[in-house]
Amino acid sequence: MPIIRVDTILPSQLGQPGEYLRTDGTTISWEPADALPSQSGNANKFLKTDGTSSSWDTVDHTHSHADELPTQTGQSGEYLQTDGTTATWEPVDALPTQTGQSGEFLQTDGTTATWEPVDALPTQTGQAGEFLQTNGTTASWEPLNLSGATEHGFSYVNAAQTFAASLRALIDTTASALSFNMPASPTLGDTVRCADAAGTMATNYATIDGNGNTFTTSAGATDTQFIINTNGADVGFVWNGSTWRIY
Repeated sequence: MPIIRVDTILPSQLGQPGEYLRTDGTTISWEPADALPSQSGNANKFLKTDGTSSSWDTVDHTHSHADELPTQTGQSGEYLQTDGTTATWEPVDALPTQTGQSGEFLQTDGTTATWEPVDALPTQTGQAGEFLQTNGTTASWEPLNLSGATEHGFSYVNAAQTFAASLRALIDTTASALSFNMPASPTLGDTVRCADAAGTMATNYATIDGNGNTFTTSAGATDTQFIINTNGADVGFVWNGSTWRIY
């Protein structure tokens, strides 16, 4: 059996202390390991190489991607703000005192914040069925004016006249067409109702004038007169505060 000498595999180790074994794929050899430069006096530095030599280098804060915070001394309660270039500590606008401002809301005029009272509802005691109304300064409960809103029995009408609120007119135009006026000063909720007594309104119209006010149909059309020209018609009007709504 042949004897294989180790020194024919490893190159001689004599005089190669501290070196490392390297192969180029065919031949192996001992190569020196690059020694670190001295660490003495280089605390907090980093190891840098130019591709040939290595050295300890100082961290350059002036070119750091992390901008340093401005001093925090004396900036208690402030927040960090940047204008895109420089960071600064800015005071947080403090809330005005809350003492004695129970139930108020915070309002700003763009410069100063203040607590403002919420307008309270007027007392509701004894105001059942009323509605809330404001004159732009003060809110109050107001009763619904239902005067004239309750319809009574029909009144036979065969001559021109000015209607009273709450009238239910059974109009007979057998002899001729007739003209009427609505109440001159209606109040909210006033009603008037007109019905054809004899089935003759397609021939002899009933023309009703608004007496200074307008009529508004369900389609939103508005006019100062309303003409009933359909046999058997039964038309109602209710004053909504600004116009006679037709129903």
